[in-house]
Amino acid sequence: MAPDVVRQGGTFPLTLKMTNDGFARIHNPRMLEVVLRHRDSSKEFHINVDQNLGNRMYLPGPGETKTLEIKAAIPIGTAPGMYEIFLTRASPATHS
Repeated sequence: MAPDVVRQGGTFPLTLKMTNDGFARIHNPRMLEVVLRHRDSSKEFHINVDQNLGNRMYLPGPGETKTLEIKAAIPIGTAPGMYEIFLTRASPATHS
C-alpha cells in the first residue's frame, strides 16, 4: 500500500487517543500544537491546533481517556519526505 501524500497548503487528519494517568486535570492554559519534524533534515514545523475550547474541555481529566480529531493545515514551505509527528502543549509566553 502506498503512503499517503500530503501537499503544501493542504490538510491532513490526525486522530489522538489520550489518557490522563495522573491525579489532576490540566490547570494552566496552553496552546496545543502539532509538530512535524522532517526525518532527513530535522527541520520542524509547528501547527497551532485551535479547538475553540479551553484545554480543560478537550484534554482528559484524571482517569479519563478522550479521542481528539484534528484536521491540521500543512504549512507552506514543507519539503517532500517523511515526517515524524509530535504533540506539544506550548506555553503562551513563547507565542507572544
